[in-house]
Order: sequence, then structure tokens, then C-alpha cells
Amino acid sequence: MAEERSRLFSESWHRVAGYSVQLRPEIEVHKQRFRGEVWHVLQDPYTNRFFRLRQGAWQFVARLRSGATVEEVWQECLRADPDGAPGQDEAIALIGQLYQSNLIASNLPPDSAQLFERKRKREEKEWLGRLKSFLSPKFTLFNPDPFLRVLAAGSGAWLLGAGAVLWLAVVAWGLHTALGHWDELGAQSAGAFEPGNWVPMLLVLAVTKAVHELGHGFVCRCLGGQVPKCGVVLMFFTLPPITLPFMDTTSSYGFRSKRDRILVACGGMLFEFFLAAVACLVWAQIGDGALKRMLHNTMLISTATTVLLNINPLLKFDGYYILTDLLDIPNLQNRANQQLLYLYERRLLRLPQVVNPAHGPGEAWLLAIYGILAFAYRLVLIYALTNLVAGHYFGFGYVLAGVLLVLWVVAPVAKGFGYLAHSPRLFRLRTRAWLVTGGVAAVVLLAALAVPLPGAFKAPGLLVAADRDEVFAEVDGRVVELLAPSGALVQPGDPLVRLANPEIEERIADRQAELRRLALQESLLQTADFSRLPSVRQSAAAARQAVAYWETLAGAQIIRAPRAGIWVAGDGEHLAGRMLVRGARVGEVFSPGAYMFHAVVDQDDASNLFTGRIRRAEVRLKGSAGQPFAVEDIRLIPAAQQKLPSTALGWKAGGEIEVDLRDPEGLQAKREFYLVHARLEPSAHDALRHRRTGYVRFSLPWEPAFFQALRWFRQMLQEKHKV
Repeated sequence: MAEERSRLFSESWHRVAGYSVQLRPEIEVHKQRFRGEVWHVLQDPYTNRFFRLRQGAWQFVARLRSGATVEEVWQECLRADPDGAPGQDEAIALIGQLYQSNLIASNLPPDSAQLFERKRKREEKEWLGRLKSFLSPKFTLFNPDPFLRVLAAGSGAWLLGAGAVLWLAVVAWGLHTALGHWDELGAQSAGAFEPGNWVPMLLVLAVTKAVHELGHGFVCRCLGGQVPKCGVVLMFFTLPPITLPFMDTTSSYGFRSKRDRILVACGGMLFEFFLAAVACLVWAQIGDGALKRMLHNTMLISTATTVLLNINPLLKFDGYYILTDLLDIPNLQNRANQQLLYLYERRLLRLPQVVNPAHGPGEAWLLAIYGILAFAYRLVLIYALTNLVAGHYFGFGYVLAGVLLVLWVVAPVAKGFGYLAHSPRLFRLRTRAWLVTGGVAAVVLLAALAVPLPGAFKAPGLLVAADRDEVFAEVDGRVVELLAPSGALVQPGDPLVRLANPEIEERIADRQAELRRLALQESLLQTADFSRLPSVRQSAAAARQAVAYWETLAGAQIIRAPRAGIWVAGDGEHLAGRMLVRGARVGEVFSPGAYMFHAVVDQDDASNLFTGRIRRAEVRLKGSAGQPFAVEDIRLIPAAQQKLPSTALGWKAGGEIEVDLRDPEGLQAKREFYLVHARLEPSAHDALRHRRTGYVRFSLPWEPAFFQALRWFRQMLQEKHKV
């Protein structure tokens, strides 16, 4: 009972109870429904700002009028709906928020206005907003609404009918075409980020983003919204800085239909996918050239930016607004923060009068998880942006990191300290709040400094048989037949590959013809001129040696197994038809049982190998990741290398290691690495197959998280910034 009373009444009520407050006459009200609950959206048509109210809060705000005091209106709400009426604290907070948003007019005297500090807070909020967006300032250029009104005239029904069918048909056709040319697309994508393609990529990025924003504006206008502003955003954190367009479609927040709001949020992505599909269809029909590269850039940027940015719900882009409507949770980010604050006040501080912002346990879990993920993503974003910029401009990169830390980490922490020091809700529990918060912080710090955690790192690599012989071509020739299929069990001397070299047969035929001529000449000289017989016989001996030599080469056209084991052709079934030169590698024959794993270890992790910090290692192979294979011996090649042991480990073949795209073999790594030979313990497992890729996991000694992070940070500075 005491708790309900504390929620209903407030010690500060006397400060507003006697005054008259009402909504400004120009404010527009829109009704929306979320999870079966009615909400009311207040829209200021001059500033295009929005404010959402629940049904109980709206019943209070709707009764505010010039002829009644706040106390009288509140009493009316109590009589009309005792359970749904807001408490006095809620009413005060509600009036303050509306007053701060400039949505109400009142007869409050100047001294009462200090209660809300409207002007100061608004200026502070605007200043923080400008500071947070200093890396991407916006500049309004013109009002696109008249143009969009003409463009969208009568298109609303078409957009949801024939337009949807056309979009599905074109995108499906484009997707089918892309799948049919997948290998060609992959090969062209490998060189998309070369320096020579940067300028075309930036031009295409500007065009695709203009189409994206046009999509938002067009759909918004078709569904009855207004688009009052259009301009550009300067992205200073990119290298080089780029300019991207934007359109103001915030009027869609007031749409009553959830479907319409989602359509506006999806409009940009729908237009981009349509553009990518059309580009793919044209790309597949034309030959190589600048236009084909430009169309490929269009496909790549349209799909990549949509997947990585626009659809990400942890950023306040399209995906965030789509998610809020799909979950029927308006103001998702703010409510997630409120849920975390509620858990802190209720579970840690044990405050009795706090109200849970979630409706049900499912929503409570959802809000809490989203709030934690959003904060963690901010930290990841700080690292990614800092690393990107600092890689080119060292000083500016870390200034950027400092600013982002202040805005996204230090400022919220400082706000938390202000809450602990001045919040009236903690008036009687302030000492306990400080002690509990300090205790939690101490436990977290102690855990980071003292609790050891397991450490490990991975390195990609290739499984090879320890006992193997490589097979080489002994003569030049074209592969005409695989006499033993790749993977077959062979014995020493078994034929593997047949080559064909017409020159060898021609040389043998020429030398045999010469032998016949010399034999005939020798028989004639025996009855005529004996003095010339020695030279003829000498020429015949040389011809017989030449025939024997070329017949030996003819026999070498059949490549045979050097040992017993399993035969693996170098290019598998694609070996047939290839032209081989003498000494070219054809394949290998290996004996199963003993295997080595050749791992490519990055420079950042190699220090752990040199200092002997490896506790143990195990290998997992692709396709059999659930089966670890123990390593019995590790041998480090002490010299840094750049040539990979196999093409399968590089980007060109779908591997993890970045390679120099100018290398036609795909073996030249962009960064130096160290090669590790890890001998596996003997095993007869079926997953152990020669030249299968996977990774080796090296386990390190247990160490507290703080010192692991500190070592990683030092390595990053030394490797990337030479500090």
C-alpha cells in the first residue's frame, strides 16, 4: 500500500498543480497500435519533431486546457480511470518533457520554468548532437517535396501492386543471372579494391546512395508523407572523405499503418536491390571494359552497404526502424536503456517505487539484450574507426578514438555519477547506491586484473602427408589421358598420366629414316669404296644413339608412380588437356598414416611461438570441425615468409589470408607470416586427407583479461603504427 501511494503522489506536485497547461494548437496527433496497445504520436509540423504517448499519458495530455489547472485535470483522470491514470511523478515528468520539446503552451511563471530547465537542456542536447556528428555533418540543400509530389502522383496503389510484381521479377532475374556467373563475379570482385578502382567506386557509391535516398523519399511521398529536406552528409572518417546524400522522411513516423512505416524504411534498400539487379543483367550481356567494371562496382556497393550497414539494427539506420515496427516496440533504444536502469535500480539498489518499462518477461529480456549489444557494438565501432583512420593518419586516429570514448563511454559514465549524486529518487538510499555501485565496479575491476582466463589463437593451414614424393613431368607435352584417377591407390611403376609430344615422334621417325639410309649406303660401299665405310658406320652409331635418346623421351611420356601410396593429381580431373613443360609438377604420391599440418601464423601471434608460451595445440579440419586432432610436435621456421604453401589458403581460392591480387598464382601474401610445421599424433580417422584445409588452435597460459588486452594493444601499436 505504501509503495502504491509513493507511486501515486509526489513531494514536488505543489510546484505545478496550480498552473494551466495545454497542447499548442498546431500540434498534430496520430494514432498508432503496438502489440495491441494504442499509442498517440504528437507531431510539430514546423520542426517535424515527434513525441509518442501511451494511452494513459494521452488521456492526461488530452484533458489539458486553458480553463483547468494541472491538479484539476489529474483528478479528472483519476475519476475516469483510476488504474490507468499517471502518478504525480509521471505527470510532472510528462509535462516537463512536453515543455522541453516545445509542444505545450502554459501560464507558468519564469521561476517555475527553472524546474524544467528547458532552454538549457535544449541547447545542451543540440550541442551534444553537433559534437557527436562532427565526423558526419549534414547540410540541407533544397526542399524535394514538390518534385517527389509530381513523381509519386497516383503511384501509391501501383507501388503495392504492379510495382511489387515488377520488382520481384527483376530482382529474381538478376539473382538467377548472378548465380549463373558466380565464378566470374568472384574473380572480378577480387580486384575491386585495388587503388586504380577507388575513384570509380566512390562515384558509384554516391550514385547508389542517391538512389537509396530517392527510394525513401519516393515511397514516403506515395504513402502520403512529406519530405521537406534534402542535402548531403560529409563523411570525414572515410579515406578519402566522401559526400553522401540524405532525405528527411521523418514524417513517416506519424503513419498509422505499421506496414507503411516499414515500407518507407525498406524503400532505400528496395531501390538499391533493383538497381543492382538491373546492373547485373546488363553486366552479363556486355564485354570487358570500363562499363562492365562500373556495373560490377554498382552490384558490389548496393549489396554490401545494405547488408553491412542499412539492415544492421544496432545502428540507427533502416534496420533499426524496421525492427522497432516488427517487434512493436517504439523507441527501442531508449526503452532498452530504461530497462537496464530499471534492472540496476530494482535488482541492485532494491528501490521499491520503480516501474518496469517492459510489458512481460519476454520484452524485458529483449530490451536488456538489445541494450547490452548496442553498447558493445559502440565499443567495436570505436575500435574499427580508430584502426581505419589511424592506419593512414596516426595522430588523428587516436584523437578520434578519444573523442568517441568521451561521447559514447565517458559521457554516459559521468551522467551515471550525476544520477548517483543528485537524483531525488535516491534521496533516502544514496549511501547504499554509492556502496553498491562501487562494489560492482570493484568486482569487475578485480576480475579483469586477477581472474585468469584461457588464452588462445588460431592459424589457418593445410594438412599434408609426412611421407610423400612429388611427381614431375620429365618431358614437355600435353596431357592426353589420366591413366590413374586422382585418389587411386598405386604401386611403384604404375602409369599415372599419358603425355603427347608430336616432336618426339617426328624426331624418332627422322632418325630411323636416317639409319635406313646409312644402312643402304654401307651395303653399297662394301662392294665399291671401302675407304668411306668408317665414317658411314660412325654416323650410323650416332643415329642409333639419337633414336635411343628420343625413344627414352617417348617412354617418359608415360608418367609413372615413384612409390606405393595414394596418387593425387595436381589439378585433379582438370589436369587433362594442359600443356606441361619439363620439370612441371604433375601431382604427388603419399603414404597415409603420418600427417603434418603446415600453419600460417600471423606476425602478431608469432611472438608466442618464439617465447615458448604454447601449452598445447590441436588441429581441426574444414568439414570436420567437431573432431580435434592432437599435435605431438611443433617446429617453427624462424624466417618470415610471404609465399603461401598452397593457393587454397589465399583469398583467390576462398581462403582466409589476404594475397597480392597482382600475383596470378594467388600465393603471394600481403603481409609477412611465419610457417609452422605441426606433426599430428598417429590416427586412422577418415577425416585425415592429404591437402585438406583447416586451422590449428594454440592454447596459451591462463592470464587475466586486462593483461591479455594490454598485450594485444601493444602488439597492434608495434605492428600497425611502429610505436
